[in-house]
Amino acid sequence: MFSVTLAALLSAGSQLSAQKSNVSDAINKQFACYLEGENNGEVLRNFAAFFLSTEEFQQVISYAGQLKSLGEKNNNTRYRAYANAYLGQAYLMTNQNDIAKMYLNQALRQAKSIENDSILCSVYNGLGLFASNVESDYNTAISYFFNGIEAAKRCSHKRLHNILLCNISGVYYLKGDSTGLKYAQECYNFGHSQNDPFLALWGAMNSARMYIVMKKYEEAFKYIKEAEFILQKNQYNDQTNVFTLYGEILVALGDNTEAEKYYKEALKNIGHAQTSSIANIYLSYGKLLAEQKRYSEAVPLFEKGIKVSEDGHNQIFIKQLFAALSESYEKMQRFDKSLEYFKIYHTQTSRDFNEESERSINQLRIQFDTQRKENEAEQARLEVLNKTRKMQFLIIILVMAVGVAIYLYIIYVNKNRLYRRIIIRNKEAIKREDDLKNQLKNFVTECPNVAEKYSVSSLKEDKLENLFQKIEFIMHEEKLYHDPALTKEKIADKLNTNRTYLSQVINERTGLSVPHYINTFRINEAVRKLSDSEDDTPLKALAFDLGFNSISTFYKVFQASVGMTPSLYRKKVQEISS
Repeated sequence: MFSVTLAALLSAGSQLSAQKSNVSDAINKQFACYLEGENNGEVLRNFAAFFLSTEEFQQVISYAGQLKSLGEKNNNTRYRAYANAYLGQAYLMTNQNDIAKMYLNQALRQAKSIENDSILCSVYNGLGLFASNVESDYNTAISYFFNGIEAAKRCSHKRLHNILLCNISGVYYLKGDSTGLKYAQECYNFGHSQNDPFLALWGAMNSARMYIVMKKYEEAFKYIKEAEFILQKNQYNDQTNVFTLYGEILVALGDNTEAEKYYKEALKNIGHAQTSSIANIYLSYGKLLAEQKRYSEAVPLFEKGIKVSEDGHNQIFIKQLFAALSESYEKMQRFDKSLEYFKIYHTQTSRDFNEESERSINQLRIQFDTQRKENEAEQARLEVLNKTRKMQFLIIILVMAVGVAIYLYIIYVNKNRLYRRIIIRNKEAIKREDDLKNQLKNFVTECPNVAEKYSVSSLKEDKLENLFQKIEFIMHEEKLYHDPALTKEKIADKLNTNRTYLSQVINERTGLSVPHYINTFRINEAVRKLSDSEDDTPLKALAFDLGFNSISTFYKVFQASVGMTPSLYRKKVQEISS
């Protein structure tokens, strides 16, 4: 997570450990009043804020829950908004993302209704972290952070303002965009001017990251050295983050030996690190080992990184981990494993690409609808003007028509670019898959005994894997999906199993139902054939050859999977080829 956590927003000071006992004494005094019957919402709010700053999230959930109940009992929207903000932050920090999003959205609505900018700062920061870390939606994350900055300006909270600036720079780093340098520098300078080591630390770290993006490694090294000094002096929790970045810069400077020392130091501190920091150290250290051909050491690190990311529902590094794992297995000549993890990487990349494309298209659609409504409103207003302004009215309509035409043209161009990217991505994926299959085939031919060892070991150990491998084999090699009357009963009979067990295995291994699983093979073959500009098989014949019962079903399934119709896909392939 290259952004300041929500807990930091309410930290009472920059050296929390030195102040904890004093704050705790004050809390205990307030708690005594509370037990004596003084049912004070401000006491509960202070409890929740304090335990959020000390990262004791179960305590936050307890006190914020009481604050929420009190707010509902007294119909106090302010207490409910604070409670929901604290609950959303605590659940987000404990990887309970769906619950966190629910509470953050409730807090957002309530804070807006009472116009409380202090709460809005925290909520927008939480929503920004959710968008970047859980959804990998960096543009939305930046939008949330800027909304938080506007709220911070309105309530004159400069510290929150600079924390949000630092978070924006973190997202720009994930995008590989050096635009974030100015935001990191502003946070860094403010931290020094206010003698706030927490902000100085994060400003220095994100400045170092921006200089890495700009390939100015000497500048990056200066900032990470300062970050390490601040870290050691103040004993902040997430030391893994700093040591990992230090190692990355040393690798870029060519000092692999010293970099490995920092990576090992980072691993010692993962018990206090955030999910993304842990995933990042596994990725960075694994890459260094892989570059040194120490694949047997690198592979377990990549696998640990994937598990940590999946358990924590954190999407920042998971695609890079799968790609690195696939490449390492390929270098080890474990082509079956390489192909397996490449498919997962390709699936996730395609999914994220499709989601991003859908968001872009929806945004264009919203902009177009907004423009259309504004045009209609303008037209209605112009129609009531005096006849003497008729010429002006006609000129305005003409300008608007030209604007709409330009806007529609932009949408058309953007769609064509999107379709072209989809086709090129599919062609690259097909070539990559063919290469891996050929390598695997050659490997099996050259080393039959080794291939047999890998194929048999898991079959004896796991009946589920055994059945799934048989299903994959008959689908890939015998192409059962060409049968339009293929059902799970037929597959089950062929494999001497029952349909319930078959459905269970396919669902557990792929997350798909049997019909969807079958259609995946049909669509993959359709994409492969349509990607060949020399293949002129009629679409109706292709649909029935692949096992579809009707051309309309083929169109519907292809559109849902690929993002365009088969006929349009073939047309675009031919345009690209020509």
